[in-house]
Amino acid sequence: MRANAMPNEMWNRPYQMIDRASAIIENAPAIEMHDETRERIVSEARVIRAWAYLRLLMTYDNILFDSIPTTPQNAFDPVEYKPADPKDVYNFIDRDLDYAIKYLSYKVDPGIIGQGLARQLRAESAMWQEDYRTAAEHTDAIIESGQYKLMDISEVFGNDINHSESLMAWQFDELTGGSATLAGGDGHVLGACFQACFYEISIPGDPVAPILKEASYGGNCYGWTYPNDYLRSLYDEEKDKRFQFFFYPDTLYGNNPASQYYEKKLPGDPPYST
Repeated sequence: MRANAMPNEMWNRPYQMIDRASAIIENAPAIEMHDETRERIVSEARVIRAWAYLRLLMTYDNILFDSIPTTPQNAFDPVEYKPADPKDVYNFIDRDLDYAIKYLSYKVDPGIIGQGLARQLRAESAMWQEDYRTAAEHTDAIIESGQYKLMDISEVFGNDINHSESLMAWQFDELTGGSATLAGGDGHVLGACFQACFYEISIPGDPVAPILKEASYGGNCYGWTYPNDYLRSLYDEEKDKRFQFFFYPDTLYGNNPASQYYEKKLPGDPPYST
């Protein structure tokens, strides 16, 4: 994969989502349907648009602001590439989410946008604006809705994350490409970004790699993002269950039968680059 592929995707994809959501929002009033259905669809599109703008602001800071959907009539109009005032974008995000909160229900099917996600994003936007009172109001509303409860830490990121702690999960199924029955799937590529490439470890004096690619060591990974020392310092490594369940251990054992470290502890503290 090219080094610039991920930054390009993180810029282009949200703008595609914004453009298509804006088209739904602008054209829905002219389509014949029940008012309740129209408001739900428009609200879902507004949440998607708000999510995309919020992610762009968080990632790039200086972004373009354009809520006019692309049409055959304007597709080739000149574009003014001018950084938007973040206050204008945040106001736009908040208006979209406030609209959606009025019309969406907390109780929705898996993969469907509901009021829980809309309020979470509204709180997130408020946090970025240092409006902590508003953030607290929306998070309290989620907690007091009665629709959600905490899961056991070992079950939060299992194969099925359509559970009581999930506000909304993008639906993914490795075989079908999309399903409401298996969020996350087995082997979603996103996890590979955060997993170290243990199979690349080499030890002087051992002619073969001591670790082979297998699921118990994360499989075939990208290894783009690792936890640093500061992040680790935030956890009580002996008592914090998040650290116990979701961090790979520093102590590794070889799994390659051809290696002299097969089923033995690999040297080093830790035995891989930090």
